Amino acid sequence: MVAETVAMSISPSAVPYVIGNVRNMEKNIPVGRLARVTSKGQITVPKAVRIALGAEPGDTLFFSIAGDQVLVHRLKRNDELPPLEIPAHLRDKTMQEIRDGTVENDAARGVQGWE
Repeated sequence: MVAETVAMSISPSAVPYVIGNVRNMEKNIPVGRLARVTSKGQITVPKAVRIALGAEPGDTLFFSIAGDQVLVHRLKRNDELPPLEIPAHLRDKTMQEIRDGTVENDAARGVQGWE
C-alpha cells in the first residue's frame, strides 16, 4: 500500500488566530516568538520559549552564535547532573593538592597558563 500526499492551500482567513498566538496546523512546526531589546540590552524570554527549554527562574541560558542566528540552550541545573564519581587516587587529597598536581602534570607536558 502506498500513501498518497495531497497538497492543499489554506486561506489565512480560514485559520483561527489571536494576535501574537498563531495555532500550529501540525505538531512539531516551530512558531517564532518576538522579544524586544531594551535600552540596557535586556530581553524577556517569551513564555513559549521558556516552556520549550524547561527554563525556570534562576536557570542559566547559553547563547551561541551560528552565522546570523543565535541559538539558546538551557544549561542543566546541579540537581539534574549525574553524581560525580571522584577517582580513588584523589579521594584523600585536598583541592589544593589536586590543583598542584594538575599544574605539575601540565608543566611536564609543556602546557602553560594554569600557574
